[in-house]
Amino acid sequence: MLSNKNADPQASLLRRQPISEAEKNAIIEDTKTSVYRIIKEYIGASTSDPEKLKMLLEYPSRQGHYRRPILCVLSALAFGASPNESLYKLAAALQLSEDWILMLDDMQDSPALRRGKPPFHALYGPEHTVNTAAMLHSIMWDILRDALKHTDFVGAEYIWKMFNKIGHSTYNGQTDAITFTRSIRDPSAKDYRFYYGIAMDKTSEYTLSGPLQLGAYFAGRNGDIIRALERIGRPAGVAFQIINDMDDIRKGSYEDLYNSEPTLIAFYTYRESNPEEQAEFSRIFAKAKADKTSDDVAYMLSLIKKYNALVFASMMRDSFARLATARIMESSALINSVANPYMDLLISTILGQYKDEVYKGEI
Repeated sequence: MLSNKNADPQASLLRRQPISEAEKNAIIEDTKTSVYRIIKEYIGASTSDPEKLKMLLEYPSRQGHYRRPILCVLSALAFGASPNESLYKLAAALQLSEDWILMLDDMQDSPALRRGKPPFHALYGPEHTVNTAAMLHSIMWDILRDALKHTDFVGAEYIWKMFNKIGHSTYNGQTDAITFTRSIRDPSAKDYRFYYGIAMDKTSEYTLSGPLQLGAYFAGRNGDIIRALERIGRPAGVAFQIINDMDDIRKGSYEDLYNSEPTLIAFYTYRESNPEEQAEFSRIFAKAKADKTSDDVAYMLSLIKKYNALVFASMMRDSFARLATARIMESSALINSVANPYMDLLISTILGQYKDEVYKGEI
């Protein structure tokens, strides 16, 4: 067992009353405020040049949902850690990893907007995108190093390795997706297992398993608890990714169709179509983004609607969500052994990541 220097030994004794909605909101807002403050401080300390500072803060200042740092902090609290500056620095490093990864991801996929504004590369160009992302990556490691100053060596090594594991998984998933969209663009060439593998690499590890495990590691937990969190996070991440894919259609952005992304929706639609439809779908799908027309996308959408692909995706989301929930139940004795009311908040937050409205079939 790891030495639990970050844990509050009296946490489970002092906090037996359920956490109120007001306190829950306060924890989330405190996390967001602390994480953003730390990111701004470290970026500010890295340069005094106003233009460089503007670029470095461009994505961090948009903030987003802060899903990953919130899960990390809640996991740490649930397993007995106290909220402190080191924990918030760990969460800040995790958030900054999202910011620089998104900058590069957006340059690859060219979405119209990121958090309500044009993507970084559209504002500053690809050269500044690569350079700024590299600098934010460096600052991320600075924050993580300082987060672990008061953590024992074994615990710090675990967390450092976990950060690297998240990075490796994200790279593998992104590389597979990029290879498909750039070099393959053929829905007949891959199957559902390919999609699930990408989702587990670039979404499950990065969004669910990793943050949960980092928080638990910070609180001094390892072994069975860490393995249980990974088992929970893997199907939860796939369910979360399926919802994201569905939202691309439901909200009318259609970025996945323009980019020929290897989504569950695209694979299912192709397999359900008749030979003539498959040939046309494949012809359109093989086009580069710049060559696709609105009529091309309209045709793919007509097949998605004809074969109820979003209904199928919703059913698969439900399947992975049930698996994640079942794994939470299987591990209930283990993860509830802390007797800490923060655990209920953590579990409800995990469940909320892959919760979706019942889909009725409309596009």
